[in-house]
Amino acid sequence: MPSSHGSRPLSAPRKISVHVVTRHQDDVEYLNRVLRGSGFASQCHWHDNGEDFARAVTSDDDLIITRISPQLIEPAAIIELARKRGCMQPVILIAESIDEASISEALDWGAADL
Repeated sequence: MPSSHGSRPLSAPRKISVHVVTRHQDDVEYLNRVLRGSGFASQCHWHDNGEDFARAVTSDDDLIITRISPQLIEPAAIIELARKRGCMQPVILIAESIDEASISEALDWGAADL
């Protein structure tokens, strides 16, 4: 019986490709565990700098996640790099703390969520 999602059976895990821009590999490993625990066959790509991210991201990827950190490339630049490569997938920003102004700023940059 065909599923409502095309030819993929409902029980098959959906493969998700995520680019994570962070200084800490532990962040990527944690996200990978969460996605797999949620039933996704995840493939997380770790980038600790903007140049590496810019070379690797493609429009075939599902999601981009970046931590807002003074040691990393600015989130707005990550989003701009992705868009220049033709990548329109959602970008999620992670911050230590948030307020209404930071949420508004993230959305203005083109992030899907903060």
